Amino acid sequence: MSWFHQTLSKRRERQEQQVFRRLYEDVAPRLFRRLLTQGHSQATAEEALHEACIVYWERFHAPIVRGETPPQSPEEPYSWILRVARNKAIDAHRKTSTAQENQEHVKELMHSHAKRHGSLAERQLLQEALEQLSPRDAELLLLRELEGLSYDELAETMSLERGSIGTLLRRARRAFQDIYQSLQQESPEHSHKPLHTSQGDGK
Repeated sequence: MSWFHQTLSKRRERQEQQVFRRLYEDVAPRLFRRLLTQGHSQATAEEALHEACIVYWERFHAPIVRGETPPQSPEEPYSWILRVARNKAIDAHRKTSTAQENQEHVKELMHSHAKRHGSLAERQLLQEALEQLSPRDAELLLLRELEGLSYDELAETMSLERGSIGTLLRRARRAFQDIYQSLQQESPEHSHKPLHTSQGDGK
């Protein structure tokens, strides 16, 4: 890119940033209040509004910076950003609700498994080890080891990339083993009992 085109591009970018900043200052307070009145939390409203404004910039302002013609929208900026922000807030609420439901399910699995297996002391040790894992690691292990979910099902249930499931499971198993063995060393009754989890499995 020549010096002239670089200078022109920077000038267009500054101009569009100024236009977008004025637009944001005009509509953001009203959009934020609108999202709050629809029952979304302050944090969710702020995040949804931020993401919607980024989408609006990428769709209608970034092309101008690149010297391209932006698409035409039949909606006013306020209505367009509100629609996108509302959808993102709903998605965020749905994901939060799903995560909370999954965490409750994990707790139930832990309690059920602890009742069915081993002595009282061993069950307590198992439950304590699981509780010291991160919520995601505990959920992964329990859904895989006890529920038998496939990689595809784990990815969908936990909103993860399917290709990352194997790596995350290995890390979760290693973390669990480390915690469990550490707890065993503190508990003489179980210091001689190794715990086995599947190190490799089908997908």
